Amino acid sequence: MKLSLILPYWDRQEATDRALSLLATQYQGMNLEVVVVDDGNPVPFHVPDVGLTIKVVRLPTKNKPMCPTAAWNAGVAAATGDILVLSCAEILHVEPVLQQMAIQLEVLGPGGYVLASAWCPEEGKWHCHSTVSVPTCPRGTGIAFCAALHRELWDKAGGFDDAYRSGAGYEDRDFIWRLHRAGAVFVHRDDLKVIHPKSGATIAWGDDAFRRNMGLYFSKWEGAEAMVDQPVTFVCLKAGTAYGAEYVNVLRDMIARNLSDGYPGRFVCLTDDAMGLDPEIEVLPLPADLETWWGKLYLFKRGLFRDGERVIFMDLDTLVLGPLDDLVRYRGQFATLRDFYHPQQIGPAVITWQAGAFASSIWEEWVAEGKPRHPMGDLWWLNRLDQGRFAKEVGILQDLLPGQFASFKADCHPYPPAGARVVCFHGQPKPDNCPVSWVADVWRVGGSGNAELEAIANTTSEVIADNIRAAIARDYPWIEPLPAHDGQAVIVGGGPSLLRTLPEIKRRAAEGQTVFALNGAARFLNEEGIIPQIQVIIDARPENAEFVRNALAYEYLLASQCAPEVFDAASKFLVGVFHMNTPGIGEILPSDRQATLISSGTTVGLAAMALAYVLGFRAIHLHGFDSSYDEAHHAYAQPGNDADTVMDVSVNGRSFKAAPWMVMQAQQFQTLAQQLVQADVVITVAGDGLLPHIAHCMNQPQGESNVCC
Repeated sequence: MKLSLILPYWDRQEATDRALSLLATQYQGMNLEVVVVDDGNPVPFHVPDVGLTIKVVRLPTKNKPMCPTAAWNAGVAAATGDILVLSCAEILHVEPVLQQMAIQLEVLGPGGYVLASAWCPEEGKWHCHSTVSVPTCPRGTGIAFCAALHRELWDKAGGFDDAYRSGAGYEDRDFIWRLHRAGAVFVHRDDLKVIHPKSGATIAWGDDAFRRNMGLYFSKWEGAEAMVDQPVTFVCLKAGTAYGAEYVNVLRDMIARNLSDGYPGRFVCLTDDAMGLDPEIEVLPLPADLETWWGKLYLFKRGLFRDGERVIFMDLDTLVLGPLDDLVRYRGQFATLRDFYHPQQIGPAVITWQAGAFASSIWEEWVAEGKPRHPMGDLWWLNRLDQGRFAKEVGILQDLLPGQFASFKADCHPYPPAGARVVCFHGQPKPDNCPVSWVADVWRVGGSGNAELEAIANTTSEVIADNIRAAIARDYPWIEPLPAHDGQAVIVGGGPSLLRTLPEIKRRAAEGQTVFALNGAARFLNEEGIIPQIQVIIDARPENAEFVRNALAYEYLLASQCAPEVFDAASKFLVGVFHMNTPGIGEILPSDRQATLISSGTTVGLAAMALAYVLGFRAIHLHGFDSSYDEAHHAYAQPGNDADTVMDVSVNGRSFKAAPWMVMQAQQFQTLAQQLVQADVVITVAGDGLLPHIAHCMNQPQGESNVCC
């Protein structure tokens, strides 16, 4: 697909040459046409030899003050591309944003309008997109500093109104309303950045022009803002006793503090128990005969919300970290999340829709079919939306708003990805018992958000990055994949069942099987007369050097993110380095050296399982992997874990005491074990805790498995 980049030019050849050279560097091989529109300058634009396809359009008369409406209109008329990118000649593309904008447009369809972010380094501020759903900036919004749309939308909107050629900013606002009327869907990508340098070409205007354009604008669009600025209703569902009133109150507060223009509408809770809810929360009763698992379908019952009303639903165990403006602006019929682990399914933790016939049909068809039941509850019925006649009506939020939605389990290692606005929880832990400190900072009334999290995450990321660089500089050998062999790996953690399975570990060690010890398990094994062949450590904290100083192993496999103190403690021993697949590691590792990245989960036990596979083992035996407590708490003293929160967990009729990180490890084990089994690995799990019980359930007759207990 061909892109046409439209660039108004105002008598600044040197700055434009620099910008065009950057374009040539960033977009080599791209089907890109550059249309430079010379705004009637005394000295005509000279086409530089930079290797781009450049078309020049020269306007007959120079506009004073400079205003790009005529230039953009003329440039589009001369362009031949399917996708139009509106920008200015001096905008610097320091990263390749156009490809991502084009991909986003393909997802949005003919009505998409995608904005990149334009940064002015001289002024230290952003120069665009003050808003695109409700224009409130009288000096313009910079909607075309770098924006992409299909030609079809341009034609439908009618381009810019040249009556605003005297400037004063209202040409942008007028164009926004034209786009709104044409059915545009606006998406601002704050992860796509261009540089807008301050220059003498800045648009200027006088008071007379400002008043004239303001009068023109409001005479054309009187009442338009009121027409589009419809209140948005946020809704949640609290049924049964799984979640208390504090979940509703905190969710409302997180939403309210992440709406840039204040709270725009109602916050509604559908519930069977309103006790403890803040008085500002509007309560709607749930039908007494509606089972808990079918509550989401009731959201779409006709009459619950006004026809045409924009509604946004969020699960109670959802964190809101950043601005919700893009979600509020969405004007499509219906959109929800794709399941984070099963991309072929939807995962309706967040849903936005327009109340009306389509949404009402979700409830009405379920009722018409006799309210059929299914073990997956309303999730089963909602997944039918993405099939058959519904498919064209359902938008996927991860595609519509890339990078704004994250899974706590899948994506937050240890912090949310940059730019995430919403974090979804599923299973355990929940926000109120999560052991991760930043979750507690966000999940409270008046809590923190993206700015505070990014400051903490950047500090932590910098420490990890520094650790990785220091490990690379030590020039230790890096772990490389080995061919599959018949050796057996015995991986030993510190769960309480280790005391009971110690005789089996001794037997396996005596038979020559390879013993991997995790953290402090090495010292425990030493005291029992076993020197493990391998000790594995992944934690970045310097105090983990004690695991090396107080124990003995034949070889130490250390993650490159380990603190320098850990490497110092192991300096007299055989050391191998492996790399965890942490965010940004690809930018740190040298390009001339092959690295195997370990993507296994968040704990050292899961990393050791993945390492064993990389080292060629196809039989893995797990000991002390309880992921739960018994009366002994641990097999040996673990003061670093003694302060962990303890929670009750039930799985298939059995109950366990576990720390939240243990629950997460048990859940991540399922994914990793399935991947290893598919690669012909046999896994045995000793003991009788939460993780061994899950392994036992995985090996039930309904599915073949190589996971044994």
